[in-house]
Amino acid sequence: MARGWRLLKQNWSLGVAMLVLLILFGTLLHLFSSRIYEAEITKVVESERAQLRRLSTAIHGYFYHFTKDIALLRNLHEMREFVESGFSTRDQACQIEQLFVEVATTRPEYYQVRIIAASGWEVVRVERKRDGTVVVVPPVELQYKGGRYYFAEAMSLGKGEIYISDLDLNIEHGKVEIPYVPVIRLATPLFDAGGEKKGILIINVYAEELLSMLSPQMFVQTEAGFRFAIGPRGEIEVREARAGLMGESGTVRREGAVEQLLLYQTVELQPGRRLVVAKEVDLAPTRALYLRLTGAVIGSLAVAIGLASTITLVHLKRSRKLLEVQEAMIHALALLADERDQVTGDHLERVRQYSALLARELRKDPRYRTAVTEEFIADLLLAGPLHDIGKVGIPDAILLKQGPLTEEEWRVMKDHVRIGAQILEHAITKYGLKDRYLIMAKNICAYHHERYDGSGYLEGLKGEEIPLEARIFALADAYDAMRSKRPYKDPLPHEEAVRRVKQGSGRHFDPAVVEAFLRCEKEFRRISEGSRGTGGGYRPSGSGPEETR
Repeated sequence: MARGWRLLKQNWSLGVAMLVLLILFGTLLHLFSSRIYEAEITKVVESERAQLRRLSTAIHGYFYHFTKDIALLRNLHEMREFVESGFSTRDQACQIEQLFVEVATTRPEYYQVRIIAASGWEVVRVERKRDGTVVVVPPVELQYKGGRYYFAEAMSLGKGEIYISDLDLNIEHGKVEIPYVPVIRLATPLFDAGGEKKGILIINVYAEELLSMLSPQMFVQTEAGFRFAIGPRGEIEVREARAGLMGESGTVRREGAVEQLLLYQTVELQPGRRLVVAKEVDLAPTRALYLRLTGAVIGSLAVAIGLASTITLVHLKRSRKLLEVQEAMIHALALLADERDQVTGDHLERVRQYSALLARELRKDPRYRTAVTEEFIADLLLAGPLHDIGKVGIPDAILLKQGPLTEEEWRVMKDHVRIGAQILEHAITKYGLKDRYLIMAKNICAYHHERYDGSGYLEGLKGEEIPLEARIFALADAYDAMRSKRPYKDPLPHEEAVRRVKQGSGRHFDPAVVEAFLRCEKEFRRISEGSRGTGGGYRPSGSGPEETR
């Protein structure tokens, strides 16, 4: 024991390091265990939620066909004639009864098809018996329904509107029908040619088929606060809900039951009429499996975490240092080219910011969401400053000339894109480099003076033949050129630069990139004026997008 304390005292730093590692390992193990459990719970919940969404879609489609049926019946010639007669002709009533029998026979979900006059009395009614046969209810057995909630709500509708009731139990002669008959009623008002409301057409949809879609532990909850489900012996269970379920979907943790969740999904049958399908999920089996597996991986996890942490730390330090060196060298090379062109390092930083701003705005367009990733933007920030590296090969007499270039001088100046691309291609090929930002830098060097309509240089590429990074950078570089003072030009105000960019859409610039620019042009102005100040007089010159040398 004494030896151990002596060793610990002599190597206190090692002891502290071991203690820290033990604490770190314990924390990581706890987090790892918790995340695995949460991931498994999430997988179970998402699977059950997906099932609820599929059921919601099925129910929505289930009722879509019923609304089509009732609209079709309402608009039939025979129905219009019956309404015009004020439901007074028995021959027409018989014709409607036979029509309803045919409809109910082809639709086993239809429990009753009826017409209720404005007085509240049924005038025609067919219904399905327990054995599945469809019969016409004799006139002497027709009932008064004027006091039922669905009659009042359906009668309040306008022409062409359809009412869908809450899921409810069928009531005959003022009492709930036993055994339970769950129904949802669809109704629509009936108008005569003069626009007078004569009554309603109503279909009772037998909801047992809807309930049969539910898997075990599922139920349907109505807005009135009742839950319907299929019991273990196939019987229909109805009970009052404990609490309402709000929102389109959600999760409720059951009181006093940490391992039980209630998932639900809202089905909107029509505006203002909803059903909620829900499922009780027992998480105890998932937790038990997780606890059994956790014990088996603790030993190997400790070794893996120790090795991975050490290797990762060393690798991250080296990688970070390497990236810092790379960025410093790239910036130095870019400054070397731009110093010869008598512009400042601010230009490099501005075009970097412009390009990243454009890329992030372009990413909001669904067409570019896959191509413009965070990695793409990071590479663009690193590659952009090398766009004019080829200017190191342009003679000073041409590069620094105060005034317009001759045709031959302009031909030499254009060659800087080829020189820059060759420099980078040589480095990539010779050293077998695979970094994406170098490929992007070569593309920007070679193609940022191409134009969307094919009138650019050197290759005359057009449209999407030009790499996306070059299309983005072309606008960023052109905007900065318009806003900057050069030996051969005065700066333009922001408003004129925006006008010229818009003017160049589809000709000089990619229209999608221009649209992205117009959404964030105020941020361009902030970057431009923030780096060079707001002082100085701007004198517009020319009318088209600025061409940079």
